Amino acid sequence: MKPALKLIDKPSNEPTPAGSSPQIVRLHGWTDQGPLVAGESPQVPPRLARWSSSVSKDALVNACEVRQEALVVRTHDGDPVILALLAPPIGADTAPVVAPDVLVDGRRVELVANEELTLRCGDACISLMKDGRVVVRGVQVETRAKGANRIRGGTVEIN
Repeated sequence: MKPALKLIDKPSNEPTPAGSSPQIVRLHGWTDQGPLVAGESPQVPPRLARWSSSVSKDALVNACEVRQEALVVRTHDGDPVILALLAPPIGADTAPVVAPDVLVDGRRVELVANEELTLRCGDACISLMKDGRVVVRGVQVETRAKGANRIRGGTVEIN
């Protein structure tokens, strides 16, 4: 394991490496290995981070769910270390931030929207509404099942 901080025996006149000063970054999610934080630039994907013992794992997991901001430093290798979680400004909207990207951990993909979530491709679209309605539209809609293909509802209308 690489050390999080490099100890310096004597002062140096060399400039510090880029990215070594504290940064405010958005948490991107939680994986089995730990939290993901924003990369050094938009072109760099989120990176697995270590965290300070002053930040509890439970608080960090909750913060990842709502994509909270955190104070981060980066090691000389660019690995992020979370120093603290940042609270939103007083009076700010504290609703969870909807992720602009998708976190895929190999087992599950979850997209979250506050009002409506729509998947669209050409003339086909699936919309999930806040009130629980699901709308599937397309030029032709097919359902296939190896087992029973059931339609259930309070009432079922066909044509």
